[in-house]
Amino acid sequence: MFANAHRREELAWLQQRMAEELVPFDALSRARVVVAGLLASKAKHISQELVSIIGDKDFTEAMLWNLYYTFSWKENKVFSIPADIIRVFIQSRDKSYKPPQTLVNVLVQLQTDAGDLHAAYETVRDITPDGDQADPFHTAINALSSSDNKAADKWFEKVMDLANEKQIDGNTSLFNTLIAREVQRGTFSRAFAFYEALRDLHDTSGVMSPDYSTFRTMFQAVAKHYDPSSDSRPHGEDAPEFTPRHLFRDMVVLCFTKPETNRMIMDHDADLLNLAVKAFLAHGDYPAAFVALQYFTHIGLPVRDRIYKCIIEHVSLQLQLDAEFNQGRSWVPRFLGNLDAVTQRGLLHPNGVRPRKEYLLRSLAKPGHGVRYVVPTYEMMQGTKAIPESAALDLVPLHTCLSRALRADAHMQSNNPTIPEAHLKGMVDEGVERAEKIMKVDVPVRNWGSAPSRRGKR
Repeated sequence: MFANAHRREELAWLQQRMAEELVPFDALSRARVVVAGLLASKAKHISQELVSIIGDKDFTEAMLWNLYYTFSWKENKVFSIPADIIRVFIQSRDKSYKPPQTLVNVLVQLQTDAGDLHAAYETVRDITPDGDQADPFHTAINALSSSDNKAADKWFEKVMDLANEKQIDGNTSLFNTLIAREVQRGTFSRAFAFYEALRDLHDTSGVMSPDYSTFRTMFQAVAKHYDPSSDSRPHGEDAPEFTPRHLFRDMVVLCFTKPETNRMIMDHDADLLNLAVKAFLAHGDYPAAFVALQYFTHIGLPVRDRIYKCIIEHVSLQLQLDAEFNQGRSWVPRFLGNLDAVTQRGLLHPNGVRPRKEYLLRSLAKPGHGVRYVVPTYEMMQGTKAIPESAALDLVPLHTCLSRALRADAHMQSNNPTIPEAHLKGMVDEGVERAEKIMKVDVPVRNWGSAPSRRGKR
């Protein structure tokens, strides 16, 4: 109490000295000094003095923004004070005043960050912004989705019900938030339901459609949560089949078949393709991974080095399992090349799993062992240097490498160690054709030599 009284005395002294020195001390300056005092005293809410300053009719919107950007609220982890400032400003205006939607968005975000979820709900319920009324709802839904507050789920449902009641239109960003929320909660079927709703809106109206963020979230979820043995269709048995292969087809249609524009970003295309390949590998869907790799060649994008590593590790595991099934007579020699029998037996030893993987990764990185790759350089990302034409050729050995995993997998599925080579090839071709029937879509070849990138200058 004594400390606060002392700070008030200091503030009064400062105001008096500024008046004596004829220093301009307008409402904004007074507000800054008061806020600085509140932060210094670690106050949770604004004082009555600040209420009178902010609530004055002469305190303008420009002054409010100036005051807001004067302090680092997030750095100081202080959210209730700026929320109170904006709330008092809006409430002190006359009834005809409509705050800009940006101001309402900031208020909702601050109230959520401060843990005052009830206040955030009241803001979207009671305040009509000047602009898109849906925008504050989207901000509230996004903020509540990412909130660690235990009560966030209850208020999230309340805001969603209120949005339905007021017939608030959604947008792609809102659907992305809902999809990410369900993935985070582990309810993958609901995430698929929101995705299908967004895709259906695109098919019927074309107003909105799944975008980069949608597919990025979905493929990350597929890699972690998708269970091929269960029915992940959200609408029951009568719904059309929907698998990660169908998701890939949608991604190609919506992201890769559009005419080339300046807004396209090479990083996004590469990111989606790499995530898709990784998701297919995670579930052992080698035919789908094989088909997905073809798009790297066609579009002219490099494969990330960690995807190569991931593929090689999967291939080595499949070949290891097949070698145990076939007593090491078939696939390992063909995969490793001209190695002596002693080295091959050492690689097949049950206790040599880790050394075998490390050996495969080392040997396959050497020239002449069937795998080489292009890692995109900074100049390629910036668009100052075109991706070399040889990048497409560099994918051929990787396809060859992955095809060996396909053959090993088919060999084990046949449950016949002595299956004829022609039958085995037929099984592999049939698996790839089934994947292509769902996934393959004609896409234009893109010239990424002059494409924009999100990577800034070093």
